[in-house]
Amino acid sequence: MRSPSRRRFLALCTAPALVTLAGCASDESAGPSDAAASDGPGGFPVTIKHALGTTVIGQKPRRASSASAAPPSS
Repeated sequence: MRSPSRRRFLALCTAPALVTLAGCASDESAGPSDAAASDGPGGFPVTIKHALGTTVIGQKPRRASSASAAPPSS
């Protein structure tokens, strides 16, 4: 029989992992539709100028993510 401290330890380790995985789940209906996303001006390729130079995006991305240690600017 397992001790209560082992069960508690496993629960404490498993719960954050499940929350993290749930946050990473994708929901295709949550994003803008293809029609709404293509209504704006511009097309591809797109060139983005930034502090480290430029980046060229050759085709419409299927997914995008952003990560930064700084808080988002408004």
